[in-house]
Amino acid sequence: MCSCTRLHDAQVTVAECDSLYAIGQTCTDSTRMLAAYKHLRPFKHLKPNEWAKINYYLGRYYISQQKEYKAVSHLISTIDSNTECYETIARSYNNLATICRQQHQDSLSLIFYNQATDFFKKSNNTKSYYYALNNLEWTKSKLQNDTKSIKILDSLAHITTDADIINKLYETKLFIFNNVHQYDSALIIIDNWKKYESFKMSNYGNFLQAQTYQDLAETDTLDIQQRLQYGDSARIYAQKIIQNSNDAYSLIGAYYVMIQDTIGLSQAEISAYASLRADLFKEVDNTTARQNQAIVLLEQFIKKNNNKRKLYLLYFGIILIIVITLPILIHKYKTIARKEHESNIKIERHQQIVKTQLLQTIDSIRQCPDFEKEFMWKDYKQMTHLVNFKLFNIISKISSEYPSLDEKDIRICILVILGFKYDEIANLIHRSPSSISRFKRDIAKKMGTKSELLQDFLIEKIIN
Repeated sequence: MCSCTRLHDAQVTVAECDSLYAIGQTCTDSTRMLAAYKHLRPFKHLKPNEWAKINYYLGRYYISQQKEYKAVSHLISTIDSNTECYETIARSYNNLATICRQQHQDSLSLIFYNQATDFFKKSNNTKSYYYALNNLEWTKSKLQNDTKSIKILDSLAHITTDADIINKLYETKLFIFNNVHQYDSALIIIDNWKKYESFKMSNYGNFLQAQTYQDLAETDTLDIQQRLQYGDSARIYAQKIIQNSNDAYSLIGAYYVMIQDTIGLSQAEISAYASLRADLFKEVDNTTARQNQAIVLLEQFIKKNNNKRKLYLLYFGIILIIVITLPILIHKYKTIARKEHESNIKIERHQQIVKTQLLQTIDSIRQCPDFEKEFMWKDYKQMTHLVNFKLFNIISKISSEYPSLDEKDIRICILVILGFKYDEIANLIHRSPSSISRFKRDIAKKMGTKSELLQDFLIEKIIN
């Protein structure tokens, strides 16, 4: 058979799988799917959509056959393909997340649900997007052990009219409240759910209700009558699970509920349920051992993707810096440096002008006849008012910035600013020159400068 004929047959097989999937069925003809996989493999870069789909359908088939390792391998091939069929990629991520969820690998599950949500959004498949978002919030709430996801689920319930999605949202909200042991809120959810016009309870929903009522039946703070009522309710839902479900974890929970009925069941019936529960635990252990290989493969896949992503980002960053960023940064820094230089020159010129004007003002203050009057130095308020007015509120600035300075220190600061010498200051405030020298040292120490630089320091304070 020529390669063209084989390729055509493979494409026909993929089309048939598509048709079955559209009506909610999975293709079980593994022989034809494997043949299609073999024929498409040489053309996977030329026919990426068909290659992605045949891997996805094989992955689904192996999940149904409980061959998780093979399923994961094919689903990863779907994701790694160059397909533009976002929905197929999204469903692959969703299936990988479900496998992780079954193994209680919630951190891995969160990663895959995040990806599934993103690709469903890109594919414009609103219903599947809402399902994936619901699963994502379920996983987040389990990992974080809180009720933050409730707001998102409520907002989803307001924007969708799809009964299946709304039932799923109720289911997830019930799980969240159970998970944080908020049983009053869980009971409200159950009550509102049953009032919903399109109410439909899944096996998982029955399991959650059985769990809620059983936890309440085991709550010591409730009276015995309430606990018995909750126990009866738990057993009703447990019996529904036993009749309708084949999920091992749900059945383990249901058998546990039945075992607690020491009043309504005989010892032989309790022992029978206990035996069935023990057998299921063994089955779960075997399943876990089998699925662990698939989990290891998924961890390797994530690690490989992370390494690829880091490498790509590194290469991209280097190229970006060399080709684009570096010249821009150099130009930017040169511009900033030039502007800073120009600004510094302007500031220096302005400060020089201000300083010249300030020295003229200081000289005019010194020549003011009032300074010769002794009352001026006795009237602290009048003195500070005049100096503040003439010298840009310098007294207020010093007082607020250096609260440790007292009135005597402020007086000396004013005289230092005005250029008075030791002897002149000593005469004005009736102290010895040596005392004035000591006062200046103390003031300079409080202000974090040197005594001989005190005048320049204070003038800079005025300018700045």
